[in-house]
Amino acid sequence: MKPSTYSESDYYLTSQLKLGSEQAFTVLFHRYQDKVYQFCLRFTSSSFLAQEWMQDAFIQVWLNRSTIDPGKSFSGYLHVIARNKAFDSIKKEASENLRIGEWVRQAIPATDYESVYL
Repeated sequence: MKPSTYSESDYYLTSQLKLGSEQAFTVLFHRYQDKVYQFCLRFTSSSFLAQEWMQDAFIQVWLNRSTIDPGKSFSGYLHVIARNKAFDSIKKEASENLRIGEWVRQAIPATDYESVYL
């Protein structure tokens, strides 16, 4: 059942998307791409990363379209996916930076490392 605050149009479009409508997906993409992009920019200063996360979120929506609940907020669903994409990317980058730091500490003797980096 559609919540009273939920857009009639979004309800219809997500119902059609769930059935595999590329046209409904396209309309939803154009409706929400700027909002999701701006949301992603909250997590990075890189417009490239924000664009990538936004696109990844829409790809995930398309791949999981059969599980969408038209009775729930599409905007909320999409923003949760985008947030998770951003967090996953940030965690991955932090992990890679830690590994690089460990490699540098192992590759450069302690006295040389301290004179170069401290």
